[in-house]
Amino acid sequence: MATSYSQVPKDEALEMGIPAEVPPSGDPSDKTWLMYLSESEKYDKAISDGWKDDANGVLVPGLFSATVAAFIIESYKKLSPDSGGQTVFFLQQISEQLSGLSNGTYVGPQDYPMFSPSTSIVCVNAMWILSLIVSITCALLATLMQQWARQYVQLPQLRTTPRERAHVRSFLFFGLKQFRMSYAVELIPTLLHLAVFLFFVGLIIFFFTIFTTVAIIISVSVGIFSIAYIALTILPCVYLNCPYRTSLSNLSWYAGHTVVRYFMALFLWIEEFFHVQNHLVDWRERFERYVKDHDRRRKDGLGKSVANRAQSAPEDRELQALYWFLHVPALSEDGAFQNFVSTLTGDTVPRLLQPQAPDSQSSSSFGHRLHELLLTCLPGTTGLTPSAQQHRLLTCLDTIYRGVRAYNLAPLDQSGEPIPDSIRINFAELRTMRVLWSDQGTAVRVRARCICALLARRILRDIGHRRHPRDADLSWLAAVFDKSSNEIYNSLDNLAGADSMNLKSFVRGVQSPLLERGLTNEEITSILDTLIILMDAENGPRRNSLQEQIRALTQRAENIGCLQQLVTPLLELLHKMFPTDVSVPIRMPTPGASQSRS
Repeated sequence: MATSYSQVPKDEALEMGIPAEVPPSGDPSDKTWLMYLSESEKYDKAISDGWKDDANGVLVPGLFSATVAAFIIESYKKLSPDSGGQTVFFLQQISEQLSGLSNGTYVGPQDYPMFSPSTSIVCVNAMWILSLIVSITCALLATLMQQWARQYVQLPQLRTTPRERAHVRSFLFFGLKQFRMSYAVELIPTLLHLAVFLFFVGLIIFFFTIFTTVAIIISVSVGIFSIAYIALTILPCVYLNCPYRTSLSNLSWYAGHTVVRYFMALFLWIEEFFHVQNHLVDWRERFERYVKDHDRRRKDGLGKSVANRAQSAPEDRELQALYWFLHVPALSEDGAFQNFVSTLTGDTVPRLLQPQAPDSQSSSSFGHRLHELLLTCLPGTTGLTPSAQQHRLLTCLDTIYRGVRAYNLAPLDQSGEPIPDSIRINFAELRTMRVLWSDQGTAVRVRARCICALLARRILRDIGHRRHPRDADLSWLAAVFDKSSNEIYNSLDNLAGADSMNLKSFVRGVQSPLLERGLTNEEITSILDTLIILMDAENGPRRNSLQEQIRALTQRAENIGCLQQLVTPLLELLHKMFPTDVSVPIRMPTPGASQSRS
């Protein structure tokens, strides 16, 4: 087939008598027809390649025909009288006559019995000859199929303009549809399968006339093969994603849905004939829908039904495909995996990062691979240029943020069971984010801190809600983390001078109330570990007075207007927990004042 509709390969053109260059016709619609031909070429190539693949199996019918012919050579002899048997019969008769003469008795001549082949021999030869005829017919049809495919591809190329080529192609294509060419293609393997079964039946009958034990063994073997063949034929009709099928699967699909459809139609007719319309109204409507559904499936065929089923639940299909793609060798390199991560959009990242995903705790899961990729571009690592390192950092952080953000919207765990593994894994991510707080790039620093806030939000909210669903303190703080981090992440361009917040005072203040509420040591350690990682202990001022720390938080909030909603609930919570420590109430600045000062 030509690779372009304006030019045919020179060697093929010379053989086919086609001009190598298609002169421009000057028709304004040429662009339209070239687009049509470009798309139809892909479709036609797939069709012709499929035909040729089926036709290339002509070698199999040829070898099978030779095998059947060898058996026929031995079996057809039993359809005619045995000349050796006749000779023996007449010699025996002569011997009896000579013996009678010597004894003085007369032995009259006997007629040779009329030959009549047995029914089994006739059946054997009929089966094998039919098998030979069918297999040779398959070879002939395969040869014709190659000729038809070549003609379908070459005839449009004989025209010189895109419009004429499109006309010829459309004429031939709808001819294929009208004369059901696809059924003719499927007929070749079907006939070959029929020839094999005819041969097996004849083989069983043949050996029953010779040796029963061998015939029984052959019958059992053929029976097992037949059951397997029937199962392979029906399985794709029940399970549409089953890869095993035969050439009769499409026929089984059509016949099965036809039977079901007429059975349901019969039920509806009986219901209408007997005027049963009270308690079967719902059933009638349901059966009418079933009849229409089976009628549609019967018309669509098995192939189209498989495609329609594949389009159902597309999110699950996409997720399965991406899980498989994560394990291909092409993504084993960090660069290739980074390119793959950068192409993910929408809610794909959250679904890949969800804890219930297959092998989510495995080292080959998307979450672990993403974390390992992030570790390759941390400060101090080598092997990447500064620009490449920055690009990989931002790619990883943006992907993690999308996943953690969606994970926070998942339902809370109120089972009261020990801390899930997903929460424990978050601590490793928190520590990695903590390393990035000292990055020289403001965009990386702010992204890392926002991700820390989201991770802390989920951990605190899970633990607090599981242990004390009615206690608003931890869930309140989690909601603040969620809202503030989202606002910060969406306003990164306005945070060139962002600084970290010191939450050490809150860690100290919340420790004793947690003990009083009956949390386990493991849960308290998890909460405090989260908050310690979240705070900036190295750069934060060290003050002993709680009031000074509150004022320090207030001062930081004045410099960072976007963090004000995070500081205000913390101050209120500290006032409630330690009212005697705070002698002078602290008033938070208004947003306008914060923005003007910043």
